Amino acid sequence: MNIIVSTFYNELNYGALLQAYATQIILENLGHKVKMLNYDRRANPSFKSNKIRPQIDFKLRFFIKALRIILYYQLKKKRERFETFIRDRVHQTDCRYSTIDQIYDNIPSADIFLAGSDQIWNPYTNDETYFLPFAKKIGAKSIAYSPSIGLSDIPISKRSRFIELVRDFDFLSCRETEGARLIERLVGRDCATVLDPVLLVDKEDWKKILGSQKIQGDYILVYVTHRRRSTEKNISNISEKTGLPIVLIPGENPATRGFMRAKRVTWDAGPIEFLNYIYYAKAVCSDSFHATAFSFLFSRPFFTFSHTKSDYRVSSLLSRLGVKDRLYQQGETPVRDIFDIDFSSYEENFSKQRLLSFDYLNKALGKAIMNDISC
Repeated sequence: MNIIVSTFYNELNYGALLQAYATQIILENLGHKVKMLNYDRRANPSFKSNKIRPQIDFKLRFFIKALRIILYYQLKKKRERFETFIRDRVHQTDCRYSTIDQIYDNIPSADIFLAGSDQIWNPYTNDETYFLPFAKKIGAKSIAYSPSIGLSDIPISKRSRFIELVRDFDFLSCRETEGARLIERLVGRDCATVLDPVLLVDKEDWKKILGSQKIQGDYILVYVTHRRRSTEKNISNISEKTGLPIVLIPGENPATRGFMRAKRVTWDAGPIEFLNYIYYAKAVCSDSFHATAFSFLFSRPFFTFSHTKSDYRVSSLLSRLGVKDRLYQQGETPVRDIFDIDFSSYEENFSKQRLLSFDYLNKALGKAIMNDISC
């Protein structure tokens, strides 16, 4: 089968790109031909005007711009590493799109369109491309594998259109239990809860691309996408108690650098460096969904610090994996040793969750193929 995947992957976001690559690998291992829909919404002028930005005061905005100038060459290296990863490892459609109208005008040939993981169904994304409304135009089947809504509910103003778009899918799943139940309630159809694709790729397969240890010595890897004083304080305390220095990967916004005392700040880390630093770390502290997922997969002791009051994306994942005690809400202080975790005790449950996810994917693909043959 020829499958085209629609998901985030061409932005400077480690998790987005790596989950897209994982989806490609999984489907190819199942014997299918796979391409990512080469869709870059950033090239659409309306994207910037519609993008919701947090309110930032003048002084902080000036500080961020100054940092970007100072760090120009390091941030340029980071972009180049992302671009190289995509060029060398991600299979993309020949045609590049920046609007959904362009897709309708020239829909790429496919037997199946698959909406991938990450927060592609967050109602504030304001992009219907990730709901695959064009699939039916060429008689292709549509499968949702592990999309995330990112919210506990759909705003009333967006609800009717959301229901209309989701109902059109042939096969439905969601990354979070809460999201799956929300879809079932709104749409009136079964919706499977499945793991993020990065967790379906074996650890040894990830190890093949991350290479040898890039940072010598023992360290705590810290990746934070939002600055929180309580998080910084907790991580600094963990560093002091363990005697391990901090290696910091700041988030996309340079202001997330914070003021933790880090042995090394890696502004130029690309996707492979991101994996490498997690794999070889003695422990990981983060507020990121995918940093958490990779920490678990690589059996790295970790703490995850929520940057919102109700980040059910991470809490849903850790609950299903049986390690929700590794998650701390804002203001909470860890009361246990970060190394107090036995990953072997979670292997049976993890294997079960993986099997359930593969079972959904195989059944959806199999039924789609049968329907295609019958036509």
